[in-house]
Amino acid sequence: MGEILQSVQQVSGTVGEISESSTGQSDGLAPINQAVRHLDDTTQQNAAVVDETEVAADSLQQQARLLNDQLATFRT
Repeated sequence: MGEILQSVQQVSGTVGEISESSTGQSDGLAPINQAVRHLDDTTQQNAAVVDETEVAADSLQQQARLLNDQLATFRT
């Protein structure tokens, strides 16, 4: 009977250690998850800036064409 009690206590201790390790891992992963979320947010913001830049570049190109067309009337 004593051996059974000792085995149960040993298993209980092992389960406690596993629980502590899991908590430590969870605490360690929290800042990593936060950093990944920050990177994702930044990536999305960069993608939006790229889209806006593309629209602006297209607009400038169109305006440059129009200006060239208008200047062509003054060339001889």
